[in-house]
Amino acid sequence: MSRVGVGVIGVGGWGKHHARVYRDLERERLCKLVAVSDINPEMVERVASTWRVHAYTDVQSLLLREDIQAVSICTPTRTHYEVALQAMNAGKHLLVEKPLADTVGRAMEITRTVRRRGLRLSVGFIERYNQGLAKLKEMVDQKSIGEVRLATAQRISSWTPRAGDVGVIADSAIHDIDAVRYLFGENPHSVYAETLESLKNKGPETGAALDLTFESGRIAHIVARWLSGGGEQRKIRQLQVVGGRGTAILFYIPQIVWTVEAPEILSPFVSTRGRPRYSKSPRECISIYSPPTWKEPLKEELSDFIESISKNRESSVTALDGVRALEVVEAAHKSIERGVPVCVGYSTL
Repeated sequence: MSRVGVGVIGVGGWGKHHARVYRDLERERLCKLVAVSDINPEMVERVASTWRVHAYTDVQSLLLREDIQAVSICTPTRTHYEVALQAMNAGKHLLVEKPLADTVGRAMEITRTVRRRGLRLSVGFIERYNQGLAKLKEMVDQKSIGEVRLATAQRISSWTPRAGDVGVIADSAIHDIDAVRYLFGENPHSVYAETLESLKNKGPETGAALDLTFESGRIAHIVARWLSGGGEQRKIRQLQVVGGRGTAILFYIPQIVWTVEAPEILSPFVSTRGRPRYSKSPRECISIYSPPTWKEPLKEELSDFIESISKNRESSVTALDGVRALEVVEAAHKSIERGVPVCVGYSTL
């Protein structure tokens, strides 16, 4: 079977990493990076020159190429809908970076169109391809720390230019919304959200806390924030689940899971350096999972996307995942506006 020809649309931010990884996959003969596009001429020429591919400053020129069968859409969120429609009209399979669109309605239209045209669509929830999250999912399913009732997540980053595009809930917390849905195997019933900003501030929020409740009785607490300062607090990526027989903490970046298995041990407070601290800490109660080989989640994600095309199957992260996470995001924004918990309305696709 011939290799899948790919293009990357938008290389000013995360898209340049898509180009790099596609070139890595090309060396493994899984695909061929053909072209990149961006409205910034200097940026697109620089990326194209690095990987020796074609450069375009307009999307349509890239989409007209018959040697491109699939594209990564890494443009600002507000443009996802328009660019995705252009790509689908050109018959291209597509991976759209999260969130799938700027509204649930547009995300649903993308999903329906891609299904009607028989194309493959994946959404860029990169944490799904983290080996640590896969291990945590296994632990939850096997009830190795008992029945899990609570999940807490922290996602703190330095300031991002994307703050002018969408807020921290749609850009950052959405990763943990998807991760908790994946771990629990169910969609949240309601969400209560608060933000650091005043209600008078109509701009995108830079910090938020979300409480998700599920029909099963499970609860998830998610905190996401962009910081303008540097220092030790610059980046935190953690997800903790508490079960009847212990607690497990995932450190996303090193893909490590700490497990406290003794029921009498209190849940740990996790420091920013990734070292758990306890009120009581006998070392025999702590076990550590570390993958034998660190794997780049983006490479695993794009490899899965390409394989979904070549093998004509769904990718691990589907269009429906993108819609469901965005429905929770919209409910969170309604909760902020109203100051009360809001039931999440799920659409029929």
